[in-house]
Amino acid sequence: MEWGLVPFWVKSEKDAKEIANRTQNATCENVFDRPSYRHCIEKQKCLIFGKYFFEWRHITAKNKIPYLIGVKNNDFPDEFKPFTFGGIYDRWVNKDTGEVKESFPIITTPANSMMEVIHNSKKRMPLIISEENQHLWLSATDPEDITSLMVPFPTERMKAYPISKNISQRGIEKNIPETLVAQEYEEVGFDEFL
Repeated sequence: MEWGLVPFWVKSEKDAKEIANRTQNATCENVFDRPSYRHCIEKQKCLIFGKYFFEWRHITAKNKIPYLIGVKNNDFPDEFKPFTFGGIYDRWVNKDTGEVKESFPIITTPANSMMEVIHNSKKRMPLIISEENQHLWLSATDPEDITSLMVPFPTERMKAYPISKNISQRGIEKNIPETLVAQEYEEVGFDEFL
């Protein structure tokens, strides 16, 4: 599947590319209302597996500090625990080529107290579905049941730390371990969210 939802009703490949760029995230507040999402939320929910995600803390307009964020691993405190994001999906058929494109957005919620500090520009976070709620997320069809699962993940179950600014630099190899190593910045404390 590709990140960025292309709804089944999109007419052309050009339109599909444009809408995919605008639908990488779906806010929990409007997922039942927006035409791109409302036909998926009750019966086409999915889980996106991850180990961590990135977000930038705005210090000034030009100074942003990247963070590595994830779920605490009580068995291995130096590592993150794999988890699942909550999403929805759709299948679009290119009428010109017959190609089927499966795609998804990650749903976002208001930020928890940790993410309010890190994602201080928009104060949002991805929907993280706990292990105990994964089956409920996939099977729920009632809007009230679905809405009850779209809440911020508890701060006390998460950790985060600042990482290298190379993560967002163009022309630099990012897929190396050094990129994810904790960094010291004068503006923020390294261990504030560990």
